[in-house]
Amino acid sequence: MADDTRSGTTTTMIEFTGECGHTIRAGEENAGKVVRCSYCGREAMVPNPATEPVSSLLNEVERTGEPQPEPRRWWASRRRPPPTPEMPAPTLPRGGVDPVAVVLKMCYAAIIITVLIVGGRAGYRHWKAGLPPSAAAQVGPKEAHAPSRSGPAEREETQRATVPDVPISGSSARGLLRPTLPLNQSGVFFSSVPSGAMAYLRRARDASEASILKDRRVMAKIPAGQMISLPPDRYQVAVAIKMTAPELMRLPGYAAARRQLESATAKAEEQGKALEAYFLPDRANRVALETLGDYSQVVVRYYEMEVVAEVWTPLTALYLPRSLELSQLLAYLPTEKVYGFDAEAIRTELSFRQVPEKDQPVIIEALSRIGMIPYRLEKWERKDPMPSYRLFFLSIVDGMISTTLLN
Repeated sequence: MADDTRSGTTTTMIEFTGECGHTIRAGEENAGKVVRCSYCGREAMVPNPATEPVSSLLNEVERTGEPQPEPRRWWASRRRPPPTPEMPAPTLPRGGVDPVAVVLKMCYAAIIITVLIVGGRAGYRHWKAGLPPSAAAQVGPKEAHAPSRSGPAEREETQRATVPDVPISGSSARGLLRPTLPLNQSGVFFSSVPSGAMAYLRRARDASEASILKDRRVMAKIPAGQMISLPPDRYQVAVAIKMTAPELMRLPGYAAARRQLESATAKAEEQGKALEAYFLPDRANRVALETLGDYSQVVVRYYEMEVVAEVWTPLTALYLPRSLELSQLLAYLPTEKVYGFDAEAIRTELSFRQVPEKDQPVIIEALSRIGMIPYRLEKWERKDPMPSYRLFFLSIVDGMISTTLLN
């Protein structure tokens, strides 16, 4: 309750809170009656102090000085939904290593290793077959290899026992030691001294007036130091090296011979004779100077050879001058020894051919490097005025020495 003294009389007022939260004052005479709120206009029942101790409660609030509760607004009942809690970020185990990433990397590594192993095995089998990739593409799958009588495992085991990959000092290794030639196959191992020459092969029955270098029926074109597996047949081979090759330009007397070849009056027949007079013989049928499609000139040596079933045939083209003494010849040969043989058997054959003992070590060393050596005969051994040579050469299979006369 509250006392109102503004009109000069003491009036007891009843204060209570309406529904809107506004304080309503009414006279004591209105106790238990309905009055209208001056704030919101709603009707409210005036409490009766005799039955409801509202005034005492209000007075208690005024005495203690506690703040009146803030009036409740109409929008207060619209509560906002509680915020969605954020998911904690995934944490890596101690050390910062993701096990899923580790497993994926291991899978990738396993795939790469598997591909390398499979590709390496395929390349090894192709290399064992004795056919270089370039030659295989030109010869074709039907003519690339001769039929084998034994299985791959048996052939590889026999080859490993008879022809080792690396020569062993003092061993009984025979024939061509590097590269390893597949057994029970036929083909040609081609090399040149100096290196850098290219061999062109075609069947003898396909021979024509056209040069092998420009013939579309050429079966294969292989660089020096490689082998090619061929079916048994007769073949024509042309070995060409560029006339401007640095290896030729370093040979003694080659510059003068080249000037003679390039003279305006030199004919093809004269050029061939000049080349034969300059280079050592090596079983080539003839030597010629030819011009390719790009106008570059090459020195070409022509051979005819027969490939026998299950036999490898060596072909070594020599581009060395006749003017070299036997002791000077080793300086122009490769230093690697790729042939194995019985040295005592070689000395016995050289002694039988009346080769002086001072020349025998040079011949044996040349045979170990290139498998062949033209040896100039003494005057008393010649039967014609032309310089004559005896060619000593080794078997590519067992290292046995053979010999033939050359002019």
